[in-house]
Amino acid sequence: MFPPKLSVSELVFKIKYSLENEFRSICVEGEISNLSKSANGHWYFSVIDKDSTLNCALFKMNAQRNPQIDKFKDGDLVLCVGDISVYPPRGSFQLIARQVLPAGVGDQRQKFEELKKKLGAEGLFDIDRKKKIPDYPQKIAIITSPTGAAIFDFLNIVKRRSLWMDVLIIPAIMQGGECSSSVIFAIDLALKYNALNPTAKIDLLVVARGGGSAEDLGGFNDERLARRVANCEIPTISAIGHEVDYTILDFVADVRAETPSAAAEMVTGRQMEVVRTLSNLHRRMLSGIDGKLMRQKSKLESLRPAVYKDNLSAKLNGYYKSLQRINLADRAEKLLSIDERWMAFDDLHRRLTNSMQNKLERLEQRLEKRYSVLAAINPESVLRRGYAIIRNGQQGPLITSKERFDLMAEKELEIIFSDGKVKAMKKE
Repeated sequence: MFPPKLSVSELVFKIKYSLENEFRSICVEGEISNLSKSANGHWYFSVIDKDSTLNCALFKMNAQRNPQIDKFKDGDLVLCVGDISVYPPRGSFQLIARQVLPAGVGDQRQKFEELKKKLGAEGLFDIDRKKKIPDYPQKIAIITSPTGAAIFDFLNIVKRRSLWMDVLIIPAIMQGGECSSSVIFAIDLALKYNALNPTAKIDLLVVARGGGSAEDLGGFNDERLARRVANCEIPTISAIGHEVDYTILDFVADVRAETPSAAAEMVTGRQMEVVRTLSNLHRRMLSGIDGKLMRQKSKLESLRPAVYKDNLSAKLNGYYKSLQRINLADRAEKLLSIDERWMAFDDLHRRLTNSMQNKLERLEQRLEKRYSVLAAINPESVLRRGYAIIRNGQQGPLITSKERFDLMAEKELEIIFSDGKVKAMKKE
C-alpha cells in the first residue's frame, strides 16, 4: 500500500509551513562566509561550521539597524537572530536575519591565522627564498581539474600568445577533502617527470582553479601542501582564481596570479615582447633596405650624365673633337662599373627579401607544430578519440582506477563523453 500521493508543490508547501512555524526567532552561531552586499542594499552571506552551511539574508531595513554588518569579514564568528524561510520555486531554505552580532573569531579563521603565523615564522613566505619565474619557459605543467573552466581559459590564452611553449596537464581534485592530497600527488608527478626527462624538464608549475567560496578553497590552506610547494624545486605560480582573499598556498608559492587567465598572460608576457620586437625589426629592416636601395638608385641615376641618356648616335658628330680629348676607354669602364653596382644592389635586395620570407615560413611552421601539440593534449580532443571521464555521482570525484571504483560509496555514476554526459548505476 502506497502512502498518500502529494504533488511537488504540496510537499514543498507543507515543509515550508512546518519549518517556518517551528523555527521562528532562532539564534544561530557560525562563521561568516561569502559576505556580499547587493546594489539595492541587501546583504547575503553564509554561516558555516566544520560540517554544514546555512545561507542567510539581511534585508536593507534590518541592515540599517545593524550598521556593524559592513565591518564583518569572512571567518568572523557571529550570532544570527532571525526566522527560517523556505523558497518554494527552488525548494531551498535560508535564515532571514534580523540581527547579526559578533561572537569572536571563527575556528576556520583562527586555524588559518595560526598556520599563517607558524609558516611565516619559519621563513616560508620570505621573498629571498622564492624562486624566479623563468622569462621564456619552454615547458610548463598546470595542475587543475581537466574539466573545469580554468584549464580552458588558460590554454586559450597560451595558444593565442605563445609560439613555442609546451603545456602538460596534470589532473587533480581541486575541491573537498581530497584536494590537498591530490595536488601534492600532482606535484610529485611533475618532479618524477623531470627526473625521467633531464633534457626536457618542466620549467614552471601552475596550480589553478576557477575561484570559489571560502569552503571550496579550504584545501589550499593545508600545511602539508604548503610545505610541499615551499620545498618544490620547480618554480610555482598559485592561480586559484580569487582576487580578494588569500590562501596559504598564495603565500608559499613563488608568485600569485589572481586568476588562471592572469597566470597565462604572466607566463607568456616576455614571449609577446619577443614577437613584437621581431615584428618591429622585420618592418624596420624592410623599410631600411627599400630606403637604401632607393637612395642608391637615385645616386646611380645622378651619375649618368644627360649626354648618355640621349641618343648618342645623333650627337656623336657634334662632339667628335671633344670626345677625342677624353679617355673614352676610361669612361666606358666607369659606366660598366656603375651597371655592376646596380646589379649587385638588386641582387642584395632579392636575397634579403627571400631570407626574410624563409624565416617567416619557418616561424609559421613552428607555430603550427605547437598548436598541434596543444590540440593533441586538449581534454576535449582526448574525449573525441573515444575516451570518457567517469565521476562518482554527479559532480563527484574522478574514478581513475579499479580500486577507487570498488571503494566508491555512491552507486550512481556520471560518464562524460565528448558530446555530452550520461548517468549510470554501479551493479554489485
